[in-house]
Amino acid sequence: MEQLVRIEYTGKVPASVCLCAINAVYKRITIEDLKTLVDTPLDEDVSCLDIDEVVRVSIGDRDVRKYLQERYGIADSIKVQELEKEKRNEIIVSCLEIGTGLRLLSRLTGVTYGVINKLNKGR
Repeated sequence: MEQLVRIEYTGKVPASVCLCAINAVYKRITIEDLKTLVDTPLDEDVSCLDIDEVVRVSIGDRDVRKYLQERYGIADSIKVQELEKEKRNEIIVSCLEIGTGLRLLSRLTGVTYGVINKLNKGR
């Protein structure tokens, strides 16, 4: 790790790949100048660490139970495991699409994690 800390940007490697220690930065710029630099907004045409992917938010037990009741008329989520395979899989995939976590879905429905994971990968 010592060797990595001593590496400095020479201009030969793209800046996005370079690593440096904070001490190396402090030797070149004061903390006040660094704060000013960090707080200065970037130009409109510059993107830095933008993530364009949609962040998936997992929903909770109560929301999944409500969804199953309203969409499929299933009052007791554990009954999903007793349904025909095709109907069960349709319901599981539907729950996955609304953001239900795999382990949560397995726990609520009684369907094994492996089955749910396989359906998740296949959608």
